[in-house]
Order: sequence, then C-alpha cells, then structure tokens
Amino acid sequence: MHRYDGESWVKAIWRQLAAPLWSERQLIMRSDGRVRTIAVPRSAQAMALLGGLGIAGWFSYATAIYFDFDDLITGRDRVISSTQGAYRGLVDEMSSSGEKFLALTDALEQKHALLARTLEQNERLRKSLAAAEHQVSSAESEKNQSKDQTVDLAGKVAVLEQQVGTAETHNARLHTDLHAAAQKLSAAVGERTKVEQERDGLRGRIKDLEGRLAQVQTLQETLVRQIADTTRKDIEAAEKLLAQVGISPNQIAKKPPRGVGGPFIPARPGDNVDPFGKSIAALLANLERRDDLNGVINGLPIGAPLANYTTGSNFGPRIDPFNGSAAFHQGIDLTAEKKSPVHSPAAGTVVTATTDNRLGRLVEIDHGHNLVTRYGHLSASNVKVGQKVAKGDVLGFVGSTGRSTGPHLHYEVLVNGQPVDPMRFMKAAKHVQKG
Repeated sequence: MHRYDGESWVKAIWRQLAAPLWSERQLIMRSDGRVRTIAVPRSAQAMALLGGLGIAGWFSYATAIYFDFDDLITGRDRVISSTQGAYRGLVDEMSSSGEKFLALTDALEQKHALLARTLEQNERLRKSLAAAEHQVSSAESEKNQSKDQTVDLAGKVAVLEQQVGTAETHNARLHTDLHAAAQKLSAAVGERTKVEQERDGLRGRIKDLEGRLAQVQTLQETLVRQIADTTRKDIEAAEKLLAQVGISPNQIAKKPPRGVGGPFIPARPGDNVDPFGKSIAALLANLERRDDLNGVINGLPIGAPLANYTTGSNFGPRIDPFNGSAAFHQGIDLTAEKKSPVHSPAAGTVVTATTDNRLGRLVEIDHGHNLVTRYGHLSASNVKVGQKVAKGDVLGFVGSTGRSTGPHLHYEVLVNGQPVDPMRFMKAAKHVQKG
C-alpha cells in the first residue's frame, strides 16, 4: 500500500492512472482535502473499469441518436406522404370497381332471367320428347306383336300345307294298297289249294316236333336229377363241415318263413301239378339251401389267426400255470414271436377293443350267425369298436399283457355265447380247401 499524504485529489488520481494496470490500489480522501492511497483488489478495479466503459458507450450512442433523429423524422414524413397517395388511388380504384360490379350485377340478372326461360322451354321439350318416346314404344310393341302373329300364322299355314301333303300322300298310298290287296286276294284264291296241301304237311311236322319235345323233356328231367343230386351232395358236405365245428346248420342257416297267403280255391280234376314243375321247385329250394350254407361257411372263422405258431395250451381242462390248480381253458394258446401280426380268420365287426385284467389287451370280432372270436394278451390292438374288418385284416400283435407267462395269443371261438374248441375251426380249413 502506498501512501501519498499531503497530495491533492487530482494529483492522486493521475498518479493512480499512471500506475500499472491490475495493481492493487485504493484512494481515501481525508478531511483536510488530502488523498491517501491504499491497496484496492484487482476484481474491484475491473468492475470499475467496465462500468466506466459502459457509461462512455451509452453517452456516445445517445449523441449519435440525437444527431440522426432529424433525418429519421424526415424519412418518415416522406413514407407517410407516399402512403396517403396510394390510399387515395386505391379509393378511386374501388369507386370504379363498384360501378363495374353494379354493371355486372345487372347483366347477371338479365342472364339469369334468360336461363330461367331456357330451362322452362327445356322442360316443355323434355315432356314432349317423353310423350313421343312413349308413342314410339307403343308403336314398336304393336309392330312386334303383329310380327309375332304373322310368324305364328305362317307356321300354322306351313303345318296345314304339310298335313295336306301328308293326306294326299296317304290317299295315294291307300289307292296303291287297295290295288295290291285286290291282286293278293286274287292270288290267294288261286293258292288256296296249295295252302291246304301245306297244312297237311305241317300237321305231319307237328307230330314229329311233339316226339322231339318228349325227348327234350326227358333230357331236361335227367339234367334236373343230376343237378339235384349234386346240390344234395353239396348240402350234405356243408352240413357235415358245420357239424364238425359244432354248429347246427338248421339253427344258423335258417331264414324267416316267406310270406304266403290268398283265398282258398278247391282244385279241379284237371288242375294236377306238373311233375317236372315240382322237380324244378324242389331243385330251386335245394339250391337256395346250398347257397345259404355256403354263405355261412364262407363267413365262419376257419383257419388260424397266426401265420407261424406252436400250440401252447389246448381247449378244455388244464393245470393253471400260476397256482398249479385244476382249471378250465376256454380257448387255445398259440405261441409266437412277440409283435407277430394277428389276422382275422373271417369278415366281421369289432365289438370289443379294451384291456382286461386276465386277458390283457383284448379284441372281439362278431362274425354274424351268433359267432364271436376273441384275441387276448395282445401287445397292441390295430382296430377300434364298430370297425368293419375283412378276412386277413390285422387285428393286433402278439404280446404278453394280462395274466400271461410269455408272448402268445389266447384265441377263443364262441357260438351262441358259449366257448367251443377253436381247433375244430382251424382243422376245418383243410376240408374247405380240399372241397
């Protein structure tokens, strides 16, 4: 801090200004008019300097504005004068435009009146045109109707002309036929004797044909007897086969009685039944019987359900393989490799496809005629209930499910709900093949 005791205020300020910039300084005025210099921070000096510069700048700007103000006012006056002149020109132009608008309005009203009159004339012309078109349409319809009537009349005329031509042709043919008939009648009268001679010859021929007919009848009777004998043998063979498998032919092949009836009329002496007709009726009945039995045999589950197998346990009494006690076996066990396909021995319908505690996975097929086959211990079934199967279809696969000691097929045949020995049906396949 510098001290300047006894210096005047002006000298003190000048000395401070001459000092280096940013040096710390401070001036203190004493009561006796002397100035004492002390240290002032640089930030305070910077603020004081900026404030002074700002005051000096504002003073300069105000001076410039003052001198330029007159020029600005003069320019504004010129702009105002120019604007007033443009406004007066615009007012004159608007006045002229108003007069033109009134003139255009009058012209527009005149054209509107002319347009109204034109529209009225057009409406009258449209109505006249519609009436004319209606008249033309009516005339066209009448013309078409007249044309149709003309065509119809022309068709009728053509038909009549054709009928007249046909009638003329028919009359000419009648004249020709009449002339020919007259000639034939004349010739017939001349040939009457010849016809009588031919009649005598025909009588002799008829006698010869009657003899040949008797021979044909004898031959027919012989053929009927031979066919009847063959049919009877076929029936006996079929009944024997059914009896071999334990089925009553009368029960299975029996059909419901045919409906017969009518009023009773006593026979007359000459109404004896022809013996040959009786033979034919008996033959037809036997043929129907044979066909019925063959139909039953064709539907029987004949043959084995497996292609390759060995018999493990037969039908009937046996020793139970689990507890060693005496038991009855309702089917036959066919041992085969696991997952061997099981085939249906005849056509039928699947009535059971389930799992049983004793027979494991089980399938039952209804073959009709009160015949059902059962297949147990399957590893998997290949059918579902209600499904129609044909002979040879795969029903499932050999397994060991249920009460079983190893892979095999438990095969049963039930007749009227009762188990029978399946071996009968399996052996019967040989006889069917021979026959």
